[in-house]
Amino acid sequence: MRGAVVLKRPGAENDLVATQGLAFKVGDTIKTGVNSTAQITLTDDSFMNLGPGSAVRVNQYSFDQTAGRRTTIIRVIAGKTRFVVYKLRSSGSSFRVEAGNALLAPGGFANFVVLASAGRTEVVVLDHGLAVRNSLPYVIGNVNVGVNQRSVVKEKEPPTIPVVISPQERKEWLKDVKQK
Repeated sequence: MRGAVVLKRPGAENDLVATQGLAFKVGDTIKTGVNSTAQITLTDDSFMNLGPGSAVRVNQYSFDQTAGRRTTIIRVIAGKTRFVVYKLRSSGSSFRVEAGNALLAPGGFANFVVLASAGRTEVVVLDHGLAVRNSLPYVIGNVNVGVNQRSVVKEKEPPTIPVVISPQERKEWLKDVKQK
């Protein structure tokens, strides 16, 4: 962590000031301040890096180490978050990110950045690939976004066709969300 990071727990009167090693629970919302960053490591060794002014909520998380099975649903509420999912898991495992009207699903290994704002979600894939679609059931269309590609999902629209990003754009996407 760097700077002010808070954890809002459902039913708790006050936010918790996040400290290194603080465990989160399903339903918790983690928020970074304007000049703050945080890394959250999951028990399956995946992690997410939150940029300044970002917020994520852990909607679902379970990991059975013996079976190698995980179920993960993370909601990006605002800001820029990098996800690194680098271990393949057994069949029946899933890892899903929800952001605005976008649903993002890596097939296994993945390294991607999500930028969520009102009515618009951008995603850039840094390594491997990702399936992207609009979460609204009446919006038809999904795309597979590959390495060094970007797609945008707007409210009530399918994701844009992936476009290649330049090396300079890649650096900008990694700004504030690199692993420290």
